[in-house]
Amino acid sequence: MSVSDDVQSLEEIIEDLFPLETEDAYINWNGIRIALNYKYDVSTILQDALSMLEDLLSHNTGDRLVSWPSISFRATWHLRWSQGQLLVEASWEQVCGNLMPILAEIGPVQIQVDAFVAEWMELVNLLAERLISARAGVSTSRRRA
Repeated sequence: MSVSDDVQSLEEIIEDLFPLETEDAYINWNGIRIALNYKYDVSTILQDALSMLEDLLSHNTGDRLVSWPSISFRATWHLRWSQGQLLVEASWEQVCGNLMPILAEIGPVQIQVDAFVAEWMELVNLLAERLISARAGVSTSRRRA
């Protein structure tokens, strides 16, 4: 798998990294697994996720709304954090598997900021590894030509 030279945005780059039939990433929301397709969901939400992580890492206390825009993962999260603790309340519009009623019923997530960031960083690190591998493949194929 290689990254095309003509991709422009971060969303397009990530989408280009993953074939359609790639296994899903998952968010654990109070024990409910929410599937995220790498090619379409993750590529669409990544920029918002990175901004969210930047806020969490750069401010000890904060309040932020995140609107996830993906077609199969559309929600608004209200994040509030202080003293290392994070509360995430969500309004679910569309989730793969039609889990919205279940997610709404089980309520918000309470977690340590560090644990929340660590979970998201696993995804970010996987994407970085994929991108580095893809770029190495492009470089190798150019040297052979």
